[in-house]
Amino acid sequence: MEFEQTQSIIARIQGILREYPCGDTIIYELLQNADDAGATAVQIMLYEGRPDAAAAKPTADPVERIAAVTSNDAPAMFFTNNAVFTDGDLVNIRSIGGADGVDGPSKRHDATKVGRFGVGFNSTYHITDVVAFVSRQHLVVLDPARENLPTTADGRAVGGLKWEYPSIATDPSATPQQKAFVAELLSRFEESGVGFRRDKPFNGTIFRLGLRQRASKLWRECLSLQRLRELTIDFAQSARSSMVLLKNVTTIKALQ
Repeated sequence: MEFEQTQSIIARIQGILREYPCGDTIIYELLQNADDAGATAVQIMLYEGRPDAAAAKPTADPVERIAAVTSNDAPAMFFTNNAVFTDGDLVNIRSIGGADGVDGPSKRHDATKVGRFGVGFNSTYHITDVVAFVSRQHLVVLDPARENLPTTADGRAVGGLKWEYPSIATDPSATPQQKAFVAELLSRFEESGVGFRRDKPFNGTIFRLGLRQRASKLWRECLSLQRLRELTIDFAQSARSSMVLLKNVTTIKALQ
């Protein structure tokens, strides 16, 4: 009989968050991953949301929870770069330890790459409970605590979903709740100011990190909008010196 050890994904991420301090290194991880992907330009934009967004009360209603995750009222960080996710990247990002993907060894094994994809990337959970990104025709949403995504057709809670967003409206495998979720989330990406349109693939990558509004199963600490603004300013002020470590990125914009 099989008898193997396992580890909770939540416990693994919590360990990473304790190892990686909450600072501008979070943005550097995203920058290094973009550089490794061959990006030449990146942009960081803060959406400040409405002042009363953090006052929203917790709800057990899954539809209301989904609306809260994608709400344009909530503050968020958009990190955009002009490189796309390869099929190998999509495999590797699913492994917190940085496993090998279809494009070959991950950064964990590649000394020529600066970042630690699959490990340091998860420091983004200092900011958010739900990481969402679009690249090419893909929309990916990661929800390790399995508390925010719409359930599957058979009622299962899942820790992440991937859709081909230009054809989601006619996808027979997507539930009505998933289609409503995707439509709402895509509207947030369209408002990121980088030319994203839901009706065609995006030639780049946009991450959306909505600020955690209250303590969660994943992490109890909530980063304030002011603190996130300070981290962005710190990053912008030191970005010039960090570029000597980069091979491809030549332009960095930080907008607030």
